[in-house]
Amino acid sequence: MMKTIRSINLQKNLGDVLRAADVEAVLVTNREQPRAVVMSAEEFIRLKTAAGEPVPTEVRESRPTLHGR
Repeated sequence: MMKTIRSINLQKNLGDVLRAADVEAVLVTNREQPRAVVMSAEEFIRLKTAAGEPVPTEVRESRPTLHGR
């Protein structure tokens, strides 16, 4: 099952959310309704490429993550 976090808790738990997003997408809800999905940059690039859409330059730039990936 997809990890879910309430938007009110997002700032307090951002580090945990980013670590979880390295493994799988995280659903952000507001009043129990889906509002956003947080995913790794690698997954975003994969999805954009698979859809035949351009990947924004800011995302393509190689940046080390906190997890050594």
